[in-house]
Amino acid sequence: MDSSRARPLDGAFFGVNMLNTPTGMVYTFEEVCTALDEAGFANIHPALPDQTMSAVVAAEKPE
Repeated sequence: MDSSRARPLDGAFFGVNMLNTPTGMVYTFEEVCTALDEAGFANIHPALPDQTMSAVVAAEKPE
């Protein structure tokens, strides 16, 4: 999701559906990066950038 949480549109619709769950949430790229960084991952990057919900974020866990 972009920082407005309104794009991509299919992600925004998914977010509306998640309102029906107790802990459902959609996350921006920045939030995913922060969570991975706090968990000790490095080299965080979009492995498969996409304007839909099919984007993939990759990271490495140093030993």
